[in-house]
Amino acid sequence: LHDLRAEQLQFVDSFVNNQRICVLKPRQIGMTTIATACLFWKAYVSGDPVNTLAITHEAEACGRINMMLKNFHRNLPRQIRSNLLKDNMKALQFAHNEASFRQLMAGGRSQARSFTFQSLHCTEMGLWPKGSSAREGNSVDEDVWASALATIHENENTRIIIESTADGP
Repeated sequence: LHDLRAEQLQFVDSFVNNQRICVLKPRQIGMTTIATACLFWKAYVSGDPVNTLAITHEAEACGRINMMLKNFHRNLPRQIRSNLLKDNMKALQFAHNEASFRQLMAGGRSQARSFTFQSLHCTEMGLWPKGSSAREGNSVDEDVWASALATIHENENTRIIIESTADGP
């Protein structure tokens, strides 16, 4: 924790003490990275299969979060590094406790339907699409939010994190 920025340290404190966190952030302070790291840690050390959903504003961001998760896993000490049951571009699942991560882009079809999650990471929520060719209507972002919340099964491991740079007033 000694190399973290003040904002990241504040986030870690919030993560430990709160189940719901909302961060309006400036660019390039590593908030998505620290949020993903905290969710990784929470899932990895859990005795239960904690399932985490990350919803991003663009497909490239899904890939970046997936790579972060793989790097966190790869850099664990060999003695405690679990095998992976799933390891693809949309999902990662640990063998030792079956905890999983899934990444989706806001505005796509079937936003997290058929899944149950304990944690939700909404990154760059202010940049989520308002409309989409995949979905009808003018409030796609609100539909995605409602759909994602409907997948959450709250317990002591639950974390709901919203972090975004501003996009307008």
